[in-house]
Amino acid sequence: MYKSLLSLLVIASFSTLFASNVAVGDWLTPEKDSIIRVYKCGSKYCGKIQCLKTPNDKSGKPKTDSENEKASLRSRPILGLKFMKSFEWDDGEYVDGTIYNSRNGKTYCGKMYIEGGKLNLKGRICYTFLGKTNVWTKSNAASSGMTCAK
Repeated sequence: MYKSLLSLLVIASFSTLFASNVAVGDWLTPEKDSIIRVYKCGSKYCGKIQCLKTPNDKSGKPKTDSENEKASLRSRPILGLKFMKSFEWDDGEYVDGTIYNSRNGKTYCGKMYIEGGKLNLKGRICYTFLGKTNVWTKSNAASSGMTCAK
C-alpha cells in the first residue's frame, strides 16, 4: 500500500512538472513577423524575441527599442530582447507575469495558457480588466527563414 501511494505521488509530481513546461519553446506571433522563445528562468517563465522577419531598419541598422520610456534603453536591439518576465505556473496557467511591448514602450500585466495546441498570451493594463489576447502557434526557429538571435 505504501509503495503504491509513493508511486502515485512520484507520477503526479512528474505530470505536474511536464504540464508546467508545455509553453516552453518557440512560438510564431499572429502577425507572422517574429518568433518568441518561451523558456524557464529560475523557477519562473520568461520570453524573448528569438527571430525577426525584418531585424533591421530602413538604413540597414538593427532595430532598437526606440519607444522605451527610459532613454538609456532606447539603443538596445529588439532581436534577443527579453520582454516577458516572471510568469508562474498555477493550476494550468502561467500567471502574474509582465509583458513589455517594444512597439509602444509600455509594460503590461499578463498571463498565458495553452488551448488547442496554441499559446494564448493575454496582456492587460495592470490593475484593470482592459486587455488583449494574442494567439501564437508553435514554430521552429531554425527553419523559419527569419533572422534569429544566437
